[in-house]
Amino acid sequence: MNERRFWRLVRRAHTAERDETAPIIALLLGLLHQEAAPDVIRFHRRLAEVHRRAYRWDLWTAFRIVLGEVDAALFSDAVSWLILRGKRTFRRTLVDPDFLASLPVERVDLAAAGRLLGLAHERLTPSHDPDADLLLIQQAISEALRVPRSSPVPPGELPSMDGESLRARYPRLCGRYPLDGIAAPVQVAPGRRRDVVSDA
Repeated sequence: MNERRFWRLVRRAHTAERDETAPIIALLLGLLHQEAAPDVIRFHRRLAEVHRRAYRWDLWTAFRIVLGEVDAALFSDAVSWLILRGKRTFRRTLVDPDFLASLPVERVDLAAAGRLLGLAHERLTPSHDPDADLLLIQQAISEALRVPRSSPVPPGELPSMDGESLRARYPRLCGRYPLDGIAAPVQVAPGRRRDVVSDA
């Protein structure tokens, strides 16, 4: 599955409903049920690539301005939520994270978006069969979906978090959201990132 087809699936799920994340996730899962297992695996690997592309300090900082403290798991959910907005919004926000000020960011939607990284696993898990060895099935699925492990933190250095620097870098976000408490360093807990299945 190339990236064009990946984004086409996301667009089909997004345009068929309103902007609520939970229905988009449900529709995307339904679309994956129409795909053969090898294509579901390719979708998962493409998702991992796209997700890593957004795992950057400048975007993490933008979400911190909106939400306050954002740990690794919440930022991972936020990236998944941004992917579900579609290719155009995703790419525009990566070019200019201050564009996030134009989007309706709600914690409930970010939490629902966290399910995205496990969607292929859900699709590949068969209906319950009392005679099946579910543990072996789950292990086989996890092995099929395995991708290279990524760092729990973005590359590079954390941007300056003083108010003047933030207002210069994110004028629209800082005009919309208060900066109270934003100067504290990001707390990254290794292992807390909600990641795709990865190599050990």
